[in-house]
Amino acid sequence: MWRGDPVSSRRSTRRGRTPTVLVVGTLVAAGLVAGGVAVAVAGGSGPAPGCGASLRVAAAPAVAPALASAARSLHGADGTCVAVSVESVAPQDVVAELNAGRIRPPDVWVPDSSLWLNRAAVDHLAAVDRAASIASSPLVLAMTRSTADRIGAGAHPRLSDLLATTGAGRPFTLALSDQRLSPGRVGAVVALARATAARDDARVALTGVLRAVRASPSVLTDPLGMLRSRTPVAVPVAEQTLLAAGRPDLVAVRPGTVTFDYPYAVLTSDRAAIDAADQLFGLVRGHRGRIALERAGLRDVSGAAGPETAPPAPLGDPRVRPPRPLTAASLASAERTLAAVNRDARLLALLDVSGSMAWGVAGADTPGPSRLRLATEAARRGMSFYPDGTRVGVWTFPGTRTDEPVRRVAPVASLGTARGRLASALSGIAPVPGGSTPLYAATLGAVREVRRGWDRELVNAVVLLSDGHDTGGGPALADLLGTLRSMRASPRPVPVITIGFGPDSDGSALAAISTASGGAAYRARDAAALRRVFLDALGQRVCRPDCRPTR
Repeated sequence: MWRGDPVSSRRSTRRGRTPTVLVVGTLVAAGLVAGGVAVAVAGGSGPAPGCGASLRVAAAPAVAPALASAARSLHGADGTCVAVSVESVAPQDVVAELNAGRIRPPDVWVPDSSLWLNRAAVDHLAAVDRAASIASSPLVLAMTRSTADRIGAGAHPRLSDLLATTGAGRPFTLALSDQRLSPGRVGAVVALARATAARDDARVALTGVLRAVRASPSVLTDPLGMLRSRTPVAVPVAEQTLLAAGRPDLVAVRPGTVTFDYPYAVLTSDRAAIDAADQLFGLVRGHRGRIALERAGLRDVSGAAGPETAPPAPLGDPRVRPPRPLTAASLASAERTLAAVNRDARLLALLDVSGSMAWGVAGADTPGPSRLRLATEAARRGMSFYPDGTRVGVWTFPGTRTDEPVRRVAPVASLGTARGRLASALSGIAPVPGGSTPLYAATLGAVREVRRGWDRELVNAVVLLSDGHDTGGGPALADLLGTLRSMRASPRPVPVITIGFGPDSDGSALAAISTASGGAAYRARDAAALRRVFLDALGQRVCRPDCRPTR
């Protein structure tokens, strides 16, 4: 591999490669003052015969024609010619070739996203300081018009249409690259997380759409080819890719402001080549260069679509969309989210069935469904968002016997085999007239039960719903909290996610239980709020271990 240490200037000794010294470049080229020079490599490329300098450029296919056009106007500082070679090459191929030691680094590299430069630095393929963008293109989710019709979105699909498919049982697939470094993969996850953050069911919505992911190597090499599937599919691409395809059968969903930013990075220390790179940057960022980039379907560095871009509706959107390039932090965030979404859970739902759960939401003798009916309906809906590999059990409190604080309604079991039994069990739960509320004893028993079957590969948690205060004569709150804190610090932590339902729930005690165990506490004062918080609580797999209520 082409490796270098900007401090010690180590030399590569890999067979088949001329040793190079890697030096982090300072900002010396006048035309790059606004954006920066990334890397300097001793040796560089020598001048071509009859020319004062030569310049090798590797550029993403979207920008390569504009760079080649601009290069025709290059000339040396002394009036001599500059031999410029612009190669249209996919960023992943540049990384692969450098990684394998099959090519010499280009003098200038213009990938489609800064994510490639960040990754090159992490892998010691290059030490990147800064790079200047020459264009931008927002990330969109492309689909066919027939897919938009099948999911009920029509000619102008929105993100909410995609998210609705997960709750309505309509089949839908999000195609992502199987390569972690793919800007489309990273950008789609980051954009979806941002776009769903303000929803009441944020974590469930994100979990649902990312659970419908299909990973394929073809997404990076032929993204629009994925849309030939007979099933509804969307694929993340740059807006430019969609415009350049010129296909009237395609439409786009805009999930946010994640952007392909086409950074211009100089990878040579040769003085003449740096001067040529400086000139080329100035030309491509000049008026003629911008026109060429617009004609290729690209926006300017501010996110504005110029008159030459003229994106046709519903593919394009001429509004300025401030670019938000992907970074190393974006990659880390996307990978954490995908790992969490695909991590199954062991959940024990602990439901209060004391006499007051037979009341309406506002209190005794109030109209409407009972608190317990609303709670079990919310639980059933929440379970429907979970895949078959999730393990779920149900306990209620108080128990049917005075010496038992809980009733074991359904043991923890895989939804793949127990989904129907759980639904039936939830339907059969009834309030216990005159029953006490052994809140603290039931909570401790449920946590201990989950700890007994604790699985390091799963999210292990208790979801507790109650409408009242502890009246069960069990452990004192202080003792319960002390025990939960010690369990949280152990190798088998079990967070308790609490939901206080109705105006009489003991919010302070429930919040203390969640804090002590590492969970999160919610308050729901009506049926709509209960559905939202129950779904959000169940969706906390996405944020573990640092979850907080979204409302």
